[in-house]
Amino acid sequence: MVLESILNKIDFVSRYKLICEVHNDFENRLRGNDTKMYKNKLKLIDESVVYFPKDKMYKVCFKYNDSSLELGLQLNDGLVEARLFYTKNEEWLLYKRFDFICEELDSNYNRMEYNLPKYKSEIELEVILKNIFVLYENIKQELTNP
Repeated sequence: MVLESILNKIDFVSRYKLICEVHNDFENRLRGNDTKMYKNKLKLIDESVVYFPKDKMYKVCFKYNDSSLELGLQLNDGLVEARLFYTKNEEWLLYKRFDFICEELDSNYNRMEYNLPKYKSEIELEVILKNIFVLYENIKQELTNP
């Protein structure tokens, strides 16, 4: 699969693990669901982010040729749940959370320890989101410049 080689090339597993390692304070995470704050933080990073209330998910989509790459984010109770969706010719090739992708790419990946980044403040949330968007942008770049 093209996407697997791209994820390996950009060192997706190590980079996502580092995000989870650095942002891992479950006990002191910022609790609650402040959708206004989430929307503001995301719009600062990417104006094209759209909120889907039914899924309680923020999404950004990149379409090119016959493919579509989406980043989905669920934010709640101090947790950032990032998903990657990839379709080609309207066929779903990937629909997974980042930690499950890491586990598939590296059998030694400890998903129980490095599953979701946790944030204690708005500033920490912004840092996590920026890092996740950098990963997403790197994937987009590799898809369009093989």
